[in-house]
Amino acid sequence: NVLFLNTSDTSTSAAVPPGQYHTISSTDYVNIDTPFGTSSASFGKGIDFKSGRLAISAPGATLSPPGAFGAVSLYTYYNTVSPLVASSPDKIYTDVTLKNPTGLSADIFGNTLHFSRKANKLAVTAPGKSSNVGALYIYDLQSSPITFYTFAPESSASNFGTASAYSD
Repeated sequence: NVLFLNTSDTSTSAAVPPGQYHTISSTDYVNIDTPFGTSSASFGKGIDFKSGRLAISAPGATLSPPGAFGAVSLYTYYNTVSPLVASSPDKIYTDVTLKNPTGLSADIFGNTLHFSRKANKLAVTAPGKSSNVGALYIYDLQSSPITFYTFAPESSASNFGTASAYSD
């Protein structure tokens, strides 16, 4: 499960030391259950939120066809009238699931992920792809159907995509 926090209240926007959290009320969250059914999916390994879009990865998700692994779930978050509350699950909607293009569990697809500034692109890493060489996928979320570009380093690289940042 993923606990999505509504942190749009900036009244407590002071810097938070590592390992500490802002205090929020019990009405500022929604629990998102894994759509993949098992804890081995690692749902929540990577999370990003920008411009009303939420992405949550599940590198260990078992997909169809059998033997395919790794996914990123995309959600749209609406908060137009009142704070997001647990009793209002209609405030967050599932948009689409992006599946690992190779389907291999060793890829660790979704290890990290980041939206572009306008949330129209999503970067997803797979540091285990091609026997741990790694890869970066950039998804164009405005195209229909959604398209992606693959960036992979030379074969001598190791675990490209273990950590990442995105700036556009």
